[in-house]
Amino acid sequence: MVVNWYESTDWTPKDCREAIQQCLLEMNQRIDWSEEDPFELGVTEVSYDETDDASRIYRYFKESGWIREIEEMGYRRIAYMPKQASGLLAAFDDLTRVRRSNIGARCQNIYLALKQALDDPKNNGIQVEVAAEHAREFCTQLSTMAASCRELAHGIMEETVTAKVLSKFFNDFIKGSLLEDYSTLKSRDHPYRYRAATLELVNKTLTNDLLLEALENGISASHGIQSNTDITAQQQSTHETLQRQLRQDLQDIYRCFQRIDEIMQKIEHYRCTMTRRTREALQYAMSTPVSHAQNLDEIIQKVAAAKPAEDDTVPVPSTLYRDEYLSSGRGYRPRRVSAAAEILPVVKGVIPQKDIEFNRLMDAYYHRRAENKDRLRDLIERYLGEKDSITTDDIDVNNLDDFIAFLQLRDLLHDAVPPSGTFYELLEDYEVDVDESKVTENKYVVAPQLIVRRRRKSLEL
Repeated sequence: MVVNWYESTDWTPKDCREAIQQCLLEMNQRIDWSEEDPFELGVTEVSYDETDDASRIYRYFKESGWIREIEEMGYRRIAYMPKQASGLLAAFDDLTRVRRSNIGARCQNIYLALKQALDDPKNNGIQVEVAAEHAREFCTQLSTMAASCRELAHGIMEETVTAKVLSKFFNDFIKGSLLEDYSTLKSRDHPYRYRAATLELVNKTLTNDLLLEALENGISASHGIQSNTDITAQQQSTHETLQRQLRQDLQDIYRCFQRIDEIMQKIEHYRCTMTRRTREALQYAMSTPVSHAQNLDEIIQKVAAAKPAEDDTVPVPSTLYRDEYLSSGRGYRPRRVSAAAEILPVVKGVIPQKDIEFNRLMDAYYHRRAENKDRLRDLIERYLGEKDSITTDDIDVNNLDDFIAFLQLRDLLHDAVPPSGTFYELLEDYEVDVDESKVTENKYVVAPQLIVRRRRKSLEL
């Protein structure tokens, strides 16, 4: 009724009993009813159709509430399963099915759903919820894969028996994980397939207020809220909830794709751990201790000296083994004296003088453009003087130091210098704000105008 729902829409009690009987026959099961006493179970009379196992099983399902019957038109009765029972059986059926995760298709579904929502927010805004749900499932699949690799890695590291180490690596990891899920991460289903495009769409949506408003209106319309005007308080509350849910869905998509690097690094770490442990186990298994060779030699001598009894039908194996062909690799190779070391001339590469000069100039430039609070203070004091404030229009750029200090004025904006920053001491003397309505133009820079104000008299250095 739950799994094979496509075979019949309405199930009658007769159909249910036939399905139970078919399952019993397919699984070759028989139930022992000898200990069942219908009077102890509260059943005063046994129905005439309970002569087989299927009817009794159907009665148990009906009495326990797993199957219920309703009457339709006429004398027809329909059997159905309640929500909890059908959900539990559907979950058991999902566990029995071996599903192969398709990471690449999941990433593609997220991207396509998000693309449809942004192309037509009015009609397809609800696709953002679909994309967020796919993103959560995608992140769960990757996390589950990393957890399974971690469990295998810890099991292999704690195992001391070489045979079990090899069995876990080749059977559980190679056949179970590597050939099923992990291999697809490195080929057509790798999770980086639509990562950049998806993150770009999410950033575009979160930074565009008009697009967010269009998506909110589209989602609200799909839930029966047509506009922001003339709506009840309950609809207004629902609209605000949908707005918060939209932003939460977009943030979940962004976080899921940002975590790909972290999860992939964990999977790669566990794979390297298992490979290294298996390699050590193989090297140990291939090395034969000296005592083993001595024990084998003693056993061979005892077997060769043993005389079989007259009635012994088991032949004693011969210790002599004959090879009709020996390749050169199996023959004995005497050790030879290695060739004497030769003195080789040292060949030094010649670096072009032009490259050397260019590298020196670049090093000097990198050293010169480093943050220097004295240079920035000198530029400000040179043009601020006794004034309380100046703008970047009052500052002239005459050399490279002035140009670098002019650019580094932006680092003082809104007092956003960390305590460990080089310019943190300058915040005690100066305050820098931006005037978006005006633009500073000089020989080297075209940028929004900055306003520099003095907070207190600077100490004379």
